[in-house]
Amino acid sequence: AGGMQVVQKKGEPRFPKKDLQAKFLQSPDFQADGDNYRIVACDEKGRVSVTNLEGADFKLGLEVGKKQAVKFAFADVTGDERKDYIALSGADLAVFFYEKSSFKKAFKHQFGEAQDAVFEVAWARRKAFVGTVCEAKSQISLLDGQGKLLPQFPLAGTTGFSIVDLLGDGKPVVVVGNGQSVVAYSLE
Repeated sequence: AGGMQVVQKKGEPRFPKKDLQAKFLQSPDFQADGDNYRIVACDEKGRVSVTNLEGADFKLGLEVGKKQAVKFAFADVTGDERKDYIALSGADLAVFFYEKSSFKKAFKHQFGEAQDAVFEVAWARRKAFVGTVCEAKSQISLLDGQGKLLPQFPLAGTTGFSIVDLLGDGKPVVVVGNGQSVVAYSLE
């Protein structure tokens, strides 16, 4: 609905309710570790509101594609332990990060088809990968921290996915829904 209210453990407001006056295609996300405490909300045009635990905030603009129907994820893709800003608009994806106090684009990637979702994919406590789903082609994709599509991708799939050690042998396996089935792909 465009409003954000943050409460403390006992239910009292941490700071006054914020009216962000925008449409959001996903829930806000957060980082709460070390010196990095922030709540982030990205609207459908790629405008991000970053709020600290005292209620102070600032805005960022994510330049991605046509900045329409922007999907957003917040994950450490670059590997510096500070979460990065992942934005998807149609077939265009871009990842932004902070280098000290400078906000920069880490990489951009253009898919052949519009993607319907973007999300963090974790594996074995390393930095995160970027996962996407293309419903029109029933395909999933996985990008590394430099924006390169991993060699075995795209794969067939219609849902978000995870990478797990399914067989207990330390080898990564992608688990994804594909229509009415669940599929497991062994990665090399």
